[in-house]
Amino acid sequence: MIRHPSPPDLAAAILVSLGLLLSGCGSSSDGGGAPAGTSPSASTPSDPGDADSAAPHLAGDSTPLAPGTYQFSVKANPGAGAPDALVEVPSGFNDGSDVPGFYVVSHDGDAFLGLWTIEHVQSDACLRPLNDYVTPGPSVENLAEALVAQKSTDASAPEPVTLAGYRGLYVELASPRDISKCDQHPGLWGDPGSRGIYSDDQVDLVWILDVDGQRLVVNAAYGPTATTSEIDELTSMVKSLEFVSAGQG
Repeated sequence: MIRHPSPPDLAAAILVSLGLLLSGCGSSSDGGGAPAGTSPSASTPSDPGDADSAAPHLAGDSTPLAPGTYQFSVKANPGAGAPDALVEVPSGFNDGSDVPGFYVVSHDGDAFLGLWTIEHVQSDACLRPLNDYVTPGPSVENLAEALVAQKSTDASAPEPVTLAGYRGLYVELASPRDISKCDQHPGLWGDPGSRGIYSDDQVDLVWILDVDGQRLVVNAAYGPTATTSEIDELTSMVKSLEFVSAGQG
């Protein structure tokens, strides 16, 4: 199994990355392939020194993002009433391609950060029949157990974690080493939208949180060609996350 630091080690890694970078994420439904750097059409954050200006919301238009604070939606089930989140995004990332914007992906498609509510989990990540989904119970523990039980992925034991001031469980998922042996479009969970597996040995870092009684998921992921810098940026983005009321700004 490809291993990422467990939460105690992750905390240390975040502190190191913060000291080195002060930055922060990246593949949901799509992976970016834009050239490195920003372009004249790149989305630009508000001036952090302007107290009256709000962080811009991800537009879901696939454009390169200038470094700064952005407001993410949560990819939520209808009527879920999920909050939004503020995240410090470093250079080298694109806005996602879903509206409302709920994820960013690195220019090379190797690193991803997105926010979800999850209703259905695939019982086998390699299979895509319509009846392959399981519906875990409503708790943080229920979802963690469903991900650990998932076939064709290798999951770490759930560990208690606190993120953005909320308690939950952390699970790491290692995807199949050869997804060419899977059905077309393998994936981890379903509605709304599908969290796909896009490369051999994809690693998904999953924080399952109880946010004021609502189960929310922070999902950072990287492929086998991701650089140490990209992984550090993912941990920094996760560390910077702050939940806010939806539509704020």
